[in-house]
Amino acid sequence: MRLMVHAAPDDSVGASSLAIGAWDITYRGKPSHAALAPWEGINALDAMTVVHTAVGLLRRQLPPGVVVHGIVTDGGQAVNVIPARTRARCEVRALTVEQLGEAWQRVRARFEAGALATGAELELHPHGRGFADLRQDPDMTEAYVRALGELGRTAKSRHGETMASTDMGNVSQLIPTIHPTIGYDTEGAKQHTPEFTAYGKSPGADRAVLDGATALALTGARLATSQAQRSRLLDGVRRRQRSRPTGRTARHQHEQIALPKESEAQVQGGVEHGFATRRSTVRYRWSCLRRYGSPSRFPVAGLLACGENGGRKAIEEVGIRCEALP
Repeated sequence: MRLMVHAAPDDSVGASSLAIGAWDITYRGKPSHAALAPWEGINALDAMTVVHTAVGLLRRQLPPGVVVHGIVTDGGQAVNVIPARTRARCEVRALTVEQLGEAWQRVRARFEAGALATGAELELHPHGRGFADLRQDPDMTEAYVRALGELGRTAKSRHGETMASTDMGNVSQLIPTIHPTIGYDTEGAKQHTPEFTAYGKSPGADRAVLDGATALALTGARLATSQAQRSRLLDGVRRRQRSRPTGRTARHQHEQIALPKESEAQVQGGVEHGFATRRSTVRYRWSCLRRYGSPSRFPVAGLLACGENGGRKAIEEVGIRCEALP
């Protein structure tokens, strides 16, 4: 099993997270003097303007839970020169990995439209690795709520709600997982803001860190020392392993994140060249799991899965075949 708690304005359990993929976008045009001969240039900023408008209009037709957002990181090099290069970064989020793949195809078509409309050259590169949606284990959640109650805290249930995105979603697709939040007073400030950061130095935040760690430890120890829960958790991992297709290129919704690979792709004038599809594999799951701490003696994946050798041995004991990354 895998347990993690996240700082927040309140205590909560049960929420899911959005699957996410991110891409770096570059348009390449042709420079020319903006006053003497603008007609000789190909305006890469115009291409970015087209896609910004097209994505904005697309949002009205996207289903609930699908979010598209991005920034322009390079809008041109000189004000008196037709921009020869523009760059942006785009993130797409969705309720599930499958929905994410569908949404990205629609968003990517808007980027291709920008190239087609202006004659600019488009390059798309995946930024980092995609995250799957989070699936929290109900029995583990119940154990955590009990442990938190013993510390004088009451967790709000957020079943059916979604938070942002996390790599814990990837882990939760393979092994039983919880990712609750532990709260302290922030006077309404939300995560990832300067105001929230400032409250992280408060006595209440210090108390939350201790309570969160204690609750997770109690939860893990009680689940690992319960024969019924040990069997349930290990059997659940083995069932997921058996249901997964074999082979390095096999695709399964609980194992793979189907994200496009455009690292070598270019679209010139809207014509697609060299697009392929990347599937994240168990190799990425191993990279997520192997970085946490040192092996424990509990025969449960989340407590054991750590370290180059001990982690490999532990994961194999619960039936997950993994490969260490280079």
